[in-house]
Amino acid sequence: MNMVITIGKDFGLVYTGSKSRLLHYIDYIIERHPNRKYFIDLFTGGFAVSDYILTTRKSVKVIANDINKGLMDLYKKCFVEENGIEEIKEVAFKFIGKDKFKEIVDDESDYPSWYKALISIVWGFGASIGNKSYAYNGVREELIQKVYTLLETNDVKPLEEFINNNKKEQYKEYITINIPKRFKEIDYKKQPFIKRSGVFSVVNKVVDIVLEEFSGSGFRMDAFTRLEALFKVAQKKYKALYDEFDIKDKEERLYLYNYSYDELISKLPKEILDNAVIYCDIPYNTEKGTYIYSEQGFNYEKFWNWFKQVDVPCYVSEYSVSGIIDEKDYQVLKEEKLGVLFSGCGTSSYSTEKLFYNKHKDHEPTFEDMLFNK
Repeated sequence: MNMVITIGKDFGLVYTGSKSRLLHYIDYIIERHPNRKYFIDLFTGGFAVSDYILTTRKSVKVIANDINKGLMDLYKKCFVEENGIEEIKEVAFKFIGKDKFKEIVDDESDYPSWYKALISIVWGFGASIGNKSYAYNGVREELIQKVYTLLETNDVKPLEEFINNNKKEQYKEYITINIPKRFKEIDYKKQPFIKRSGVFSVVNKVVDIVLEEFSGSGFRMDAFTRLEALFKVAQKKYKALYDEFDIKDKEERLYLYNYSYDELISKLPKEILDNAVIYCDIPYNTEKGTYIYSEQGFNYEKFWNWFKQVDVPCYVSEYSVSGIIDEKDYQVLKEEKLGVLFSGCGTSSYSTEKLFYNKHKDHEPTFEDMLFNK
């Protein structure tokens, strides 16, 4: 399957909790530790932080870890396995309806872990592995199916019929004249994935028109957006190793692991940790009024006590420590008010995201640190 994708400025996958809006935090962290060679992305999730560093900091090597096996197996497909990308392409452009989605992501299903992760991210509500709700309902699911029929068969008729049966009268001329013409100009079987600025922007316009009378709001083809992000990352072809601990003199810049945060740090050689900085994008704490996206839950007390004891410069993105550890055990270096975004449903609330530091003595003050006495 041939595919042409243009790499843009975004990093990582479309993923709940992605730090793509806070990548300036990462620049700040690296600038405080200019002589440390390894950046440990301990809760890599959607891979935005790792992708950003690998793209912009050529002298830094990345250790990317996540406790979710399916997610890390998906990255293994992308960067380690010889034909992994082709395997993903073979299944990525198949329509997945609600019933099939639930069958695949069920904990007891026999589908490969990487495939379950892929389907959860592309077709799940909120682009989250922990959330097993389907992204589309009713007429939206039917419309998506018609679009996928077009992509797989190059047959525009099912989509045209759907549009004609659901369109508003005032959009008749636009749909009848413009949309079918654009659809028919492209061989979708040869070019199954096109950036949204191309034909998918037209598809999205159709979706907005068709669904306005049903929902009163616009609607995005999130499955396409999520696939686009995945393949933008995958096509960078980072040289990577999986579950390898003898990495000191290796030429690869990306090392992938599937462990809990504390287990990985206990396994990494001291010579690596002495030359590393840790960044933790932990699940947000619901008890503090934020949204958690880990289906297993998360032991915050255990984590924060580990944080204050680990003998490596360690940074955490969170909203609050809220008395779990004493103020003397951490420093708040940055604060930023952000909207909490959920894919497909806009901004639900605003919270202040903070960057916590474990006060490890090995750091060099930046100009910002000196200016604000950090």
